[in-house]
Amino acid sequence: MPTITDQAIANPEKPAFIMGSTGETVTFGELDAIANQVARLSVAIISLSPIIGIITRHPMPFSVLLFLGLSGFFARMIIHAVTLPIEFDASFSKALPMLKEGNYISQSNEKAVSRIL
Repeated sequence: MPTITDQAIANPEKPAFIMGSTGETVTFGELDAIANQVARLSVAIISLSPIIGIITRHPMPFSVLLFLGLSGFFARMIIHAVTLPIEFDASFSKALPMLKEGNYISQSNEKAVSRIL
């Protein structure tokens, strides 16, 4: 299963999803850039949280920073969870039927192809 980063490298201008209410598209390149910014911010916050905890000698700033850092990682997981159904739909609802109808794969290879997709 290709990741967002794989899709961003291969097809940066390809729409990752289209927002139903506004029709605005978000490309794989934009989505990957957002996910990378969130991940970098999360790493920075988690890295600073022990230092802030030692300086302040109070658990609250440490806890807040740790929570913020972990929520950034959780946000990246949500981004992947949002695009995963789109990837499954593209593989099994669109690509596999086209491969079957175009006689690009034999019936003996269908199981292997569906495992790859």
